[in-house]
Amino acid sequence: MTMKRILAFFVLAFWSVFFGVLGFIALTDNGGAAALVYRALDLGPWAARQTPIDSPFYVGALAFGVILAAVLFVWTLLSMLFEKADADGDADDLARLAFGVGTGMILALMVAGAAIGGQGPFVAASIHVVALMVSYLAMRAEARHAAAASPARPQVYPDGLSQQPVVRLMALGAAHNSMLSKLSGRPGASGKRQS
Repeated sequence: MTMKRILAFFVLAFWSVFFGVLGFIALTDNGGAAALVYRALDLGPWAARQTPIDSPFYVGALAFGVILAAVLFVWTLLSMLFEKADADGDADDLARLAFGVGTGMILALMVAGAAIGGQGPFVAASIHVVALMVSYLAMRAEARHAAAASPARPQVYPDGLSQQPVVRLMALGAAHNSMLSKLSGRPGASGKRQS
């Protein structure tokens, strides 16, 4: 197991648990679930009065968003765990999507919290956004480092012809000229125009 995989597994497992716990909090509390999520994220004190973010619509959207982020992180983790060494990078696309949804959810929490609670949520939510971005950049840097360290694989063409594209194109051109000269009935397959 390479260092890239170990780092990616820990990062993805952390964010999966993080968003999973937030989703669990949002789903299990009766009333005030959004305020509990904000308290869990340390996004500032909340008044005892009912706020617009405690509406069932907002709590449902919040729960859906954080559960979606958690599922995407788990899916990315499993995809990375079971991908083959010569895979075409599906786990990287999933990671990009998971980090994008996670960042979007934290930004949505920050905007909604700022609309209700003043300036307090900006610092805490900004820390979470920066942590998501740094995690993604660290995973990408490790992936690039591992790709640079691995030896380059030669290109394999399905027809088994030459593996050098220039030679292959020259051979295809010569074959094309030969076929055209045979079809037209002109002698010579040199590719030169005859008058």
